[in-house]
Amino acid sequence: MSSEKRLVLFLVLSVILMFGTQALMQTLGLVPDPPKPPPVVEAKAKEEVKTTDEPKPVEPPVAPVIREAPAPKEPEVALATVADLTLGSLNDTSLDGYRLRVLLTQGGGGVSTAQLAHYDAEFESGKSRNRPLTLISSRNSKAPAPLSLTLTPRIPGSAVSPAAWPLDSRLWEVVRDSEGKSVKEVTEGGAGQQISFRTTVEDITVTKTFTLRKGQNVFELDITLDSPNSEKLLEYTLMGPHGVPIEGEWYTSTFRDVCFGQVDRNAVSVVTKSAYDVGKYVNEPESLQTFPLQFAGVENQYFTTFLGHRTPLMTQENRLDAESHALLLSADPTKAGKDDVGVSVTSKSLEVGPNRSVTHSWLVYAGPKDKILLAAYGAEGLATYRKNQSWIFIPGGATVATLIIDPMLRGIYALTEGVAKIFGFKNGNYGIAIILLTMTVRMIMFPLGRRSAMMAKKAQDLAPQMSEIKEKFKDDKDRQAKETFALYKREGFNPMSGCWPALIQMPIFVGLWQALNNSVSLRHASFLYIRDLSAPDMLFKFPVKLPLIGDFLGEYFNVLPFIVVALMLVQTKLFQPPAITEEQKQQQSMMKFMMIFMAFMFYKVPSGLGLYFITSSTWQICERLLLPKVKSSTRAASSVVLDVTEQSKTAAPGAAPNAPAPYVDSWVAKIERRLKSYVDEAQGDKTIRNAEASAKARERKDDGETRDRNNRPKPPGKRR
Repeated sequence: MSSEKRLVLFLVLSVILMFGTQALMQTLGLVPDPPKPPPVVEAKAKEEVKTTDEPKPVEPPVAPVIREAPAPKEPEVALATVADLTLGSLNDTSLDGYRLRVLLTQGGGGVSTAQLAHYDAEFESGKSRNRPLTLISSRNSKAPAPLSLTLTPRIPGSAVSPAAWPLDSRLWEVVRDSEGKSVKEVTEGGAGQQISFRTTVEDITVTKTFTLRKGQNVFELDITLDSPNSEKLLEYTLMGPHGVPIEGEWYTSTFRDVCFGQVDRNAVSVVTKSAYDVGKYVNEPESLQTFPLQFAGVENQYFTTFLGHRTPLMTQENRLDAESHALLLSADPTKAGKDDVGVSVTSKSLEVGPNRSVTHSWLVYAGPKDKILLAAYGAEGLATYRKNQSWIFIPGGATVATLIIDPMLRGIYALTEGVAKIFGFKNGNYGIAIILLTMTVRMIMFPLGRRSAMMAKKAQDLAPQMSEIKEKFKDDKDRQAKETFALYKREGFNPMSGCWPALIQMPIFVGLWQALNNSVSLRHASFLYIRDLSAPDMLFKFPVKLPLIGDFLGEYFNVLPFIVVALMLVQTKLFQPPAITEEQKQQQSMMKFMMIFMAFMFYKVPSGLGLYFITSSTWQICERLLLPKVKSSTRAASSVVLDVTEQSKTAAPGAAPNAPAPYVDSWVAKIERRLKSYVDEAQGDKTIRNAEASAKARERKDDGETRDRNNRPKPPGKRR
């Protein structure tokens, strides 16, 4: 039994054993029922659903800030209704309508929830939940509300500061107009709505104004500090937006990351820290204060929410921040990487006094990591794929992804959308767009790919001759190298020429990988049986949880990774030269086993990337099978000499042998040759040198019969 058959038999028996053992144990009652979640967790989950679907006023959260002194007495504040605290709408999904619905809270004068009108929440068990995506949330009762602040007085010339005034847990007053309305309609700078909060502490009045405009994924925050009776030196710490949901918990590699954009030499550099790192170094927090802060927030794979500036590039002179921090808001008991994290920004020291108020203007972005949307705020760096860039870096990959691949994907999708409208459909199809994009890139790179395939084919054709040279001169390495280079020169083969096309193509295909892995357009996009191109294909759900590897594979069977590996095996078989030594045979066998494990490594890859791999591998296989049919120098010289010899035996005396027919290398002939490979190897057992010597000897013999003893040509005539 061959090693391939043994491998297939091993995999089949392993699957049967896993399913059979689990089913037998459940039948016999040896598997205990999973523990039920405590009632508190269920109540919390129900409360979260209600908060998302039907926003309600949120009670003031308990701030985790360490108090150095009791807070000043809070003034009595009247509670407002949900309608009085809501900006925007989710009903108008047009481009000119509101893209966000922001529900504010009087507790801390911050944000309760911010929901997107154009994006739904994550699929549950592969099915839509038909509710808007919530990007900002104050459901974490252990953390202050997003965009709440703490005020700290400063003493001029002293490094010691008095006790901070916590404003993140007190009730703020809703500012109303003369008609008693809290939501004001604004037209300056764009149509929108506006709500203001106000509170007073130690004769200092703090006013926060939230403004949401139509057609934007941002809302504005203006913080005004006023001290009408005396001079004050103040600074405030502003809580950034948090509560970004984890999407694709069982398959994604990005749960939540904090991100900081710092302006350095007229460019914004992005600093990213995972939730795992934030929790690991929570006792040694890192302070970012050297460069001006452009933005700071939290992101997952496709969405981000951050606190930023309206100025594209901040400078040391006009910067509003003094330092910023990454915060661990609450730890997840199941996995450290799923901790709830956030950011905080501390302002510069501000001097306020009579007739001298200070206003800081911020903006809050909540939306997809789209380069076009983020460029207006200097945050386009968030649209690039930055996962694992510290140890996997291909020069030019990110540039190709953002400047070439992503616009091409948008354009090809627009083409499919135009064709779909002709047939009465509304939307295009991103699955078809990915296939066409991969084919377009492969077509552009066809000259390089064709050259690489031809070099691989020529390496296969020269493998028997290389084996003969190594066997004949195995004790003379110098002679072996000379004969090898002579063979390369005679056949026009350069072993390094096949590497350059791969090196040139690498940034292109890395860019393609990054663009597809970071494109929010693939989220919830369907193709054939695939419901979400940003998630694994999830062909069917396992009837039982798989033992040992169930936690790694999840609850679904994904077929695309195995198709990808099968095509890679075929591609390796076509491109890989035949093994000459036992060591090479062992290496090739090991590679086959490694590719099987690659199916599990890529098991949770988004199905959009699976379509890319399948299309790319199919294209390369076709390139290999459809090489030019007529070949002149890649055929072994011994075969040509043997053909000439056979013709000389059957030709009429004195007649010149016919030239050998051109060697036809079609895919049909290739299959036929592989079926008769052993016969061909037996016929071509002679070396090229012996074949050439034999042919020259026959030529000298035939030529000698037509000359006399003095080596002069005999006159033509009848032979006796």
